[in-house]
Order: sequence, then C-alpha cells, then structure tokens
Amino acid sequence: GRDIMERTEATEKIMREVGHNKKTLKLGVPPMIGSLILPILYRDFLPRNPDVSLDITECGKEEMVKKLLDDELDVAFLSHNQITESGLDFLHVDTLEIVCSTAVQSPIAKKSVLTPKDLGNVPLVMYKDGFFQTSEIKNWFSAARIEPNILIKTNQLSTLIKLISSDTAVGFLFRKLTDIEPDITSIPLQPPITANISLVWKKQKFHFDAMKSLKNFLKHTDLFS
Repeated sequence: GRDIMERTEATEKIMREVGHNKKTLKLGVPPMIGSLILPILYRDFLPRNPDVSLDITECGKEEMVKKLLDDELDVAFLSHNQITESGLDFLHVDTLEIVCSTAVQSPIAKKSVLTPKDLGNVPLVMYKDGFFQTSEIKNWFSAARIEPNILIKTNQLSTLIKLISSDTAVGFLFRKLTDIEPDITSIPLQPPITANISLVWKKQKFHFDAMKSLKNFLKHTDLFS
C-alpha cells in the first residue's frame, strides 16, 4: 500500500508542476472592455511574459460567469456593480463611466447632459440581453418610467460603432472608448452610470504561473489612464 501511496504522491507532484508551468491563459473579455484592454495586454503584458499565450473568448456577462464556473475559462474581465456570484473571486481594476454616444453631427450632441426623458423617442442600438451595459441602461430607463426605443441589438462592437457614427442610432459606451473614436461624441448621463471593471476567477481555482503573472501585471499597471 505504501508503494502505491508514494507513486500517487509522485504523480500528483508531477501534475502540480506541469500545471504550474501552464502557459496558455483562457481569458474571457466582453467586446467593449476587450477593445480597451486587449491592445494593452498585447503591447505591454505579453512582451514581458513571452512564455504566456492568450486564448480569448468574447461574450456577455451571463455567459462569461457560466464559463468561469464550468472551468471553460481561467479568468475573465467583467463589468459589474457588485460581484453577486458567490463562487467567484475578483481583483478590482478600475471604474469607468458609461456615457451616451452619438454621431458628432447629431442634434443631441449639443446637449450637456442627457436624461432618460431626453432619449425616450430616440432610436437606440444596444448589446443583446445578457450584457452588463444592456441591463444597466434598461434599469436607468425603467427607474424614470420611460420605455427605450431599441432599434437593434447586437453582439458586435463594430456594428454598434457603425450605427452610432452614421447617426442611424444612439448608443451607450465607455467614455474611454468614445474618446478614441473620431466620429462619435459622448454626453454624460443624468443620473450617471458607472461600471466596475474587475478580473474575475472561480474561487479556490489553482493559480498557475500565467494567472499569477496577469494579476501581478494588473496590480502594477494603470490600465485606462
């Protein structure tokens, strides 16, 4: 019996060491966060960690949480108010403002702030249900008892930006994102909406080196400044 025990322990040690050197990080990112974070990871994080590679999955918050809990992802970036899922741990990265995003030539671009009432009859483009922004914007409207006029729902950030910049519809993006889009301008919302951005992983998940490296990078990097 002792021989089997020793062999089992030796096998476990090898498995741990192999796991420890795991290099591919299965990373989940919602499209809007991805457009801000992925360029930084590819420009600054990966060159400093040449042995790490990223396997990226893009989806909305609900699907992301499920994939984390099912071990289909190692870590994910999430927008959230509170992390309500008890099975998750997180590292807060930043807080971003969500603004109304409109074409530069749109009549509402001249307003200094926008309320749900101001946007009640305006055609809107939003992410599909299951995305954090969509539920936040719907709550923002319903608190004011206004029914939003949703023209289209999409999963694609590029579609969202095309529809906004062509003045087909008005959308809601992180201010940081509208700042880098020349054909789009941002107007603050009243009341304002903010989103916490965190790196999230399943509780008790074994932290292999690539996970530790990413967490360490985020702790020492001001991502959105």
